[in-house]
Parts: sequence; structure tokens; C-alpha cells
Amino acid sequence: MEDLLKYLKNQLQEAEKAMKDAEECLRLAELMGIDVADARLRYEQAKQRYLKLKSGFEKYLSEKGIKI
Repeated sequence: MEDLLKYLKNQLQEAEKAMKDAEECLRLAELMGIDVADARLRYEQAKQRYLKLKSGFEKYLSEKGIKI
């Protein structure tokens, strides 16, 4: 079980890094004058799903008293 939780935590960290990279790509595209409205909307939706998953995972760990 602990290995699974470590794996999930690692996946969340990787997702967070990918979100930061995507945000930077969108910012650069906007600076270059590229219309990224649709991509920005999809990014924001994905970010909200990620934050909800992260929050739920952290809440679960907290409730169970698990430290990774």
C-alpha cells in the first residue's frame, strides 16, 4: 500500500510539473501573438481537475495519518 501511495504522490508531482510547463508554453505563445483561447480554457479545466485530485489525495493521507 505504501508503494502505491508513493507512486500516486510521484504522479501528482509529475502532473504539477507538466501543468507549470504548459502554463509557460501558453504564456510564451500569447507573447508571440498566437491565439490560445481554446488551449487556455482546456488548460484551466485540466488544472481544476488536478487541484481537486491533489486535494482529495492530501485529505485522504491526512485522515489516515499517513506520511510519505
